[in-house]
Amino acid sequence: MTTHSQHGDHHFISYSFPFLFLGLFLFLIVQGCLILLLPALINGSSLQSPVILGGIHLFILGFATTIAMGAMIQLVPVALQTKLISYKLIPYHFAIYLIGFGGLIVSFESFQLILLIAFGCLTLIGLMLFEINLLPAVLKAAPSPLKWGICSALLYLLLTVILGVTMLIDFKHSFLGIYHEKLFAVHVLFGLLGWFTLLIISFSYKLLPMFSLSHNYESKWAGLSIYFINLGILVLTLGFLFTNVFTKGLGGLVILFGLFSYAKQLSLILKKRLRKKLDVGVKSSLYAWPFTLLSSALGYGLSLMLHKAFPMGVFMYSAIMGWIGLVILGYLHKIIPFLWWTFKYSSDIGQRKVPALGDLISEKWGGVWIIGVYLFTLFNILFLSVGAKWCLTLSQGVIFFISLLYVSHLMKSVFYKPMRQ
Repeated sequence: MTTHSQHGDHHFISYSFPFLFLGLFLFLIVQGCLILLLPALINGSSLQSPVILGGIHLFILGFATTIAMGAMIQLVPVALQTKLISYKLIPYHFAIYLIGFGGLIVSFESFQLILLIAFGCLTLIGLMLFEINLLPAVLKAAPSPLKWGICSALLYLLLTVILGVTMLIDFKHSFLGIYHEKLFAVHVLFGLLGWFTLLIISFSYKLLPMFSLSHNYESKWAGLSIYFINLGILVLTLGFLFTNVFTKGLGGLVILFGLFSYAKQLSLILKKRLRKKLDVGVKSSLYAWPFTLLSSALGYGLSLMLHKAFPMGVFMYSAIMGWIGLVILGYLHKIIPFLWWTFKYSSDIGQRKVPALGDLISEKWGGVWIIGVYLFTLFNILFLSVGAKWCLTLSQGVIFFISLLYVSHLMKSVFYKPMRQ
């Protein structure tokens, strides 16, 4: 008898949908908020100001982490051929996490420390329940870069939130001293590189071969990428804690080699693909990393040419929206229609005519909206780099509108109705 973890029983797929649909809704909320928050960075607001912190955490904890948890609930058992501890536990950690991060975001504006600490702890509890349910399943799997990448990412997720709560407690009791700012840097490092980058890289090694129909490729670079990114994060962390420029530089170089190994592994996978024309969602995920590097470099160069101060918020926005956001949006174009088709129609195969997966979503329109997000994200980075406030507001307004169209486009696959014969 086959298990649901092996073949993605449609009943268990349904546990992913609350996370995915909530994440999409929060993505729209984030894009609406950015119309006001991005110009605030030009006006001199610090990345550590309460309102900006609320916006960043709304994107990271609200949109990105919620989507990641929903995807992992289904992808981890299928990819690693294992089972979660309990599917009945999922609604509980979803509810606790939702209350926790929701309260945390709302409390950032008033910066009431008691509420921030309480909701931060609740967020941590929700994530701990998620990891208790998921991590043992990952550890049971056979050794692979995917396994160790996911384990590392889950560890960094927990450490990121623990550091966040610790810093909130320090605001009230002041026990960290000079280490508060240092831990803030580590907090950002663990969240962006440790949690999201390792998670994206790890699942890319599973999803890209699956979507491109690649086989018989060399995979040594996959393990090297996970190893060197982890090593680089460790070295860079020591550099932050001991304020050592050499250690910071060394850590950065090691991370860059890890990212080079990631790019090398993707190229090997793509060389062996049978599907020569890649879907728009896969292309979006592949192009996100070079887009982030090039657009950030372009913005920095433009600011130098115009003798403008280069806001550090550009790097944060590029990493969050350019790298994390575009990868997630790309893979969602594949994941949501696939999961919904499996949930809705897979059990009817052989009993009645069912629509093809391609009937649920349009590649053409998906490409239009994704290109639009790419283009205006580039405009945002450039306008933010040179301090063009009103152009930035207008550009972000366009992204918000395109985001509405893209989310509606994804949801059409859920509300698809086959034509009656």
